[in-house]
Amino acid sequence: MNFELKVTEIGDGANVILPKDLLAQLDVAIGQILSVTKTPLGIELRALPRTLPTQPISLPNFPDRLCPTYFDTRTTGKRF
Repeated sequence: MNFELKVTEIGDGANVILPKDLLAQLDVAIGQILSVTKTPLGIELRALPRTLPTQPISLPNFPDRLCPTYFDTRTTGKRF
């Protein structure tokens, strides 16, 4: 499988258009994230899994870590 890809300019960055045949061979959908790894022979292009983690992410003390404690100084001084 050999494809020639042209690098084009977009603003301050660059763009490479992947042909539909290549997307099909990589089993990649539009919007999916690809991983690019530099190897001794060039680069390796891989599709990352499309699925989300099946286990919920546990965040102990989530509200305390995300939000500081605020006090109602106008009336009672209670935490909320």
